[in-house]
Amino acid sequence: MWHWLRKSFFVLITILTLGTVVPPSHLNSNASDTKSPSDSEIRQDDQESDEAQIEAKLEEDINSNSSVQLPWQEIARETESEVLLSKWVDYTLYQADIQMMNKFGTRIKSKVEEEYRQVIFPKLEETITTISMNADVETLRNFSITSDPAAGLGEKVFHVFDIRNGEELYRFHVRRDHPPNQGYWFDFHYHTYKDNFETHHDLGKIYWDKNTPPNWMSS
Repeated sequence: MWHWLRKSFFVLITILTLGTVVPPSHLNSNASDTKSPSDSEIRQDDQESDEAQIEAKLEEDINSNSSVQLPWQEIARETESEVLLSKWVDYTLYQADIQMMNKFGTRIKSKVEEEYRQVIFPKLEETITTISMNADVETLRNFSITSDPAAGLGEKVFHVFDIRNGEELYRFHVRRDHPPNQGYWFDFHYHTYKDNFETHHDLGKIYWDKNTPPNWMSS
């Protein structure tokens, strides 16, 4: 308000004196000593805001994943039946990703991880969701998965089993294929108890190279 009164007074003096009297310079200045923020100050504020948002997102991700790091039976015990299936799928995908990255090892992971996440992982998510939908609530609560992927030339990534009797229900594997004159491929697939683990259910393939890939879990 004071700013506009000064401006009005300045104009009034100019009109009444026909410009012969110049109003004091302090009337045309800001009453306070505050200054408009500089470009550098604005950029600094924006940067601090961006950093705060990134930190908040990281904290949110950590908190959102904290539940899937617990044993499944502990999660299932505290989960309502209506959301049990989605919780199990989230848990299995999280654990499966850990097992797969461990199995790849440093050398294989550096070359195939991106394609794995684009091609294989969506199919794995779809499969786990589909096969889990057929399980009743009590069975879901007693599911568990292994945490010992096979090294060397072994195919095992992880298995799903029932803790009540130890019986395996699904086996998720990856094998090395070498078709004639086609180089080496990684074949991702799973087996199910429904056909006594005989059928090879495809999840997708990733090409490696013409050269022999390193053993699983090689660093």
